Amino acid sequence: MTSSNDTTAETPPAATATCTTVYPTFSEAWEFSDLVLVTSERKFHVHKAVLSMWSPTLKVKILEIADSNELVLEEQVSCASFLQLLQTIYPPNKPISDDNCEKLVKLANQFSMFELLRRCEEFL
Repeated sequence: MTSSNDTTAETPPAATATCTTVYPTFSEAWEFSDLVLVTSERKFHVHKAVLSMWSPTLKVKILEIADSNELVLEEQVSCASFLQLLQTIYPPNKPISDDNCEKLVKLANQFSMFELLRRCEEFL
């Protein structure tokens, strides 16, 4: 039995836990997402404003669908590569690396994401 004057301190869980960055999966609605982006392999729950800021190509497509909350991508995109793209442009911004740079450049060109292209070039 311990008394209220017991001075033994336990280490708080935060002090012993490893810090790992958790990137969004976009697999379900979250934080005011207002668009479902449909690829041949899966659906991504995203934000019209975020995609519009990064990509003039996607902005035009979003404006064309007006009040709809679903955009079907006609372009062939790899599900894994597109997830990498989203995780790179959304906070906490997955870093550009040797593993993802080539895929990001391809998609950045495909969707006219000039700032992402610049960041990839800076990485290289």
